[in-house]
Amino acid sequence: MIQKVEVIHGCISCRTCETVCPSIFHVSPKSKVISHEYDGKESEILQAEAMCPVNVIKVQKKWGITLQFRHAELLEKKFYSPTIVELTFKTENFHCKPWQYISLQMQDRWGKFSRSYSVADHTAHSFTLNIKLEKYGRGSTYLKNLKTWKKISYLWALWSFYLKNPEDTRRKVFIATGTGLAPLYHMISKLPKETPKLLIFWNRFEDDIYYMDKLSLIENLEIILKVSRPHSEHLESKGRVTD
Repeated sequence: MIQKVEVIHGCISCRTCETVCPSIFHVSPKSKVISHEYDGKESEILQAEAMCPVNVIKVQKKWGITLQFRHAELLEKKFYSPTIVELTFKTENFHCKPWQYISLQMQDRWGKFSRSYSVADHTAHSFTLNIKLEKYGRGSTYLKNLKTWKKISYLWALWSFYLKNPEDTRRKVFIATGTGLAPLYHMISKLPKETPKLLIFWNRFEDDIYYMDKLSLIENLEIILKVSRPHSEHLESKGRVTD
């Protein structure tokens, strides 16, 4: 039984709580509790609390309510550049829709915390994430140092904005920057081969361009690359994604 839900100071307006449990949380411009009718919504409320990246959602509860985490083992770690790493995890009975994300639950010397990442690819027994390694990021530091075959906890795939009607073969246009390519690659790879596809992909440096080998295998896909700070001033793709 949940007794009280509150949002303390420090919300960064990421909208995760509203996505997970819109009947309780609303972000405008910061998160706030809009209903105190908690019955039947206990799982979503606890999930919103666990997924909050800045831990500002506080839930007071009595006995008998727990959040069920799933577990995965790190199968492979592949660095595409010094700042981009692909992680593939082994799990069971996994499913998600292209564009959805999961929340990884981690712990360091400052305590437990969570970070959400879009799924780049998946099977029933694995999922793949692309991680941008920030120099001082808690999640980046944890995952960069995570050893193969180590276990991690996660919460199920979420997000209502995903590729709908993939069987519709009208031309699709995708715009990606950096590791924002992950959910778009997931979408593109699931489209019928006869669907015309255009991907506009921006990065700051040439070294940050990745997945070109995988993208080259997708039929009927045109790619426009943009690099804003190329090593060569004569690079044809110099520019920003807005160009």
